[in-house]
Amino acid sequence: MPSGFGVPLAADLKVELPEKMEIVQADGSTKNSSEVAWEVPAGSEMRLQQMLAELGYLPYKFTGEIVAKPRKPRSPPRPPRPRRATSPRAGATRPPV
Repeated sequence: MPSGFGVPLAADLKVELPEKMEIVQADGSTKNSSEVAWEVPAGSEMRLQQMLAELGYLPYKFTGEIVAKPRKPRSPPRPPRPRRATSPRAGATRPPV
């Protein structure tokens, strides 16, 4: 059972459901099953650099697509979307001038 930061990147995940349910497949079809499985994608080194630069942990500045931040905290907080952690956004990370 994942805890803390949740399921690690680049992991296979399988969840057993208490009963059979109609599960939507990747192609949009449905299937009755009591098990759901999927792959959590691997992280991207470029995306890590972008996130660390945006947070001020690297002496770099990220210039490119900016994702709007919520104005006030949500209750309860939602976990980050996997794609945000694994897919680099359009732009560049450069040393400061």
